[in-house]
Amino acid sequence: MIYKPQQISILNDMKIVQVDSGYDFVAILTNNGHVFIASDVKSKWKTNNTFKLINPHYCRFKMIACGKHHLLMLERDGYVFDFGQITGNETSSYERMIQIANLKNIKLIVCGLNHSLSITNKGEIYSWFNTLYNKRDPSLVSFPNNCSARIKDIVAGSNHSLFLFENGQLWGCGSNYNGELGLGDKNNRNLTKIPIENVQQIACSKFQNFSLAYDGSSYYAWGKTKYYEWLTPRKLDYPHSSFASASALLCNSPITFGLCNVKDKLEGFVIFFVDHFFSTVTNSLI
Repeated sequence: MIYKPQQISILNDMKIVQVDSGYDFVAILTNNGHVFIASDVKSKWKTNNTFKLINPHYCRFKMIACGKHHLLMLERDGYVFDFGQITGNETSSYERMIQIANLKNIKLIVCGLNHSLSITNKGEIYSWFNTLYNKRDPSLVSFPNNCSARIKDIVAGSNHSLFLFENGQLWGCGSNYNGELGLGDKNNRNLTKIPIENVQQIACSKFQNFSLAYDGSSYYAWGKTKYYEWLTPRKLDYPHSSFASASALLCNSPITFGLCNVKDKLEGFVIFFVDHFFSTVTNSLI
């Protein structure tokens, strides 16, 4: 077991721009558009307990997003590729990338536990499911006519999604079993406005049913926390410097990785913390 951050030497001299993880794998995006993944020996990703480059030399990506068992990659020309459980009638694959049909001019990709979303350059939102028994092609998400502001950000949780607009309004949809939509009850919803204003940033956990928002001065949380279920947004009493700090107060979930950014010494190194899976991976890499 590893109880402190460890440098992964195989990634030396690479500048890391994004890190994300699924249930039993971690994905890394470098500044030159390369994507690496690592998983344990029991995983279907078949990385032999080490990082492997998964994109061909002619493909360059600018964003990645991990679901429970799938990985999305946004190419620099706006096309989206899936690696793992894919959409439509294609056969699931953990050894090759497949371009998702009908998605183009995409500027943002997001993964929840088993669902994915994307935004086009025109602000159009598409969503689709990625489960072993429920694979659907992307479909356009429509908002009520009175919601004319442009989308600023999207985040996806275990079974719900949040949509932040440039005017500070926050909307949500999906599962509300633990109050993760912040509407005062546990009823599932289609797109509904969440009662919190002037929101600047949002976050939610893929593996925990809670949501977070920041209005520029205070952090708010709702859903299932270690203090019970909060069915409406609750302002956090203690000052926090980030969503990571706020979530550490609310749940007992272990941190699995971090991106070190110490100038001249560790810039670009990926570091891991102990948990149920990545202690095995790091032991084989360092």
